[in-house]
Amino acid sequence: MAAATGAFVIGLLWRLAIFTLLWWMLTEGRGDALAFGIPFIIIAALLSSAFTGKRRSRNGHGRIALPALARLIPFFLFHSLSGGIDVAIRAFKRPLPLTPDLVDYPLRLPAGPATVLMAGLVSLMPGTLAIICEGRLRVHVLDRGGPYWHELQTLERHVGAVFGLRLAAPAEQSAVIGADIQNPSPANDQANAPANAEANAQANRQQQVAPDDR
Repeated sequence: MAAATGAFVIGLLWRLAIFTLLWWMLTEGRGDALAFGIPFIIIAALLSSAFTGKRRSRNGHGRIALPALARLIPFFLFHSLSGGIDVAIRAFKRPLPLTPDLVDYPLRLPAGPATVLMAGLVSLMPGTLAIICEGRLRVHVLDRGGPYWHELQTLERHVGAVFGLRLAAPAEQSAVIGADIQNPSPANDQANAPANAEANAQANRQQQVAPDDR
């Protein structure tokens, strides 16, 4: 009984620390916002500890691996900083160097807190926004040519390690959603060039014939 109580208290303290850190990042370190969020942080930590105690994760047994968490935090902070710098540099360039698109990333994490944490971390990083959709992470990116696939795999591996989950082999990069609709590729332009040239020539012939018909 004492061991269970001790584990509950330790888990609660770690949740308080993690939720406080997340709130601090969301509010950009504002002291007044932190004071306002303290009651909600405590409630969220208590509810999370209660639900975790009743229902353990099948693979990770509901425990947080502290060494893995210590590796995840600097990884997230580094990519948040580099993402913010990248967005700022793009904002000052003309024309804006943007090729936005949607990316479907097949999740290897099981449904539950791990996938929610990964989606939240991706959404917190500048320039990206993610939702969970049918076992996939649908991510909005500013540049489809960026190394997002490798970064998502690395982040997923870090999140899985935090929850003590064993992940399957990474999937190969899939096609980007909407790439051909929003910004046609040069290959598509070359394929459509003969049809466009023929249409332009026909329009020119019609313009030349029209005065004679009058």
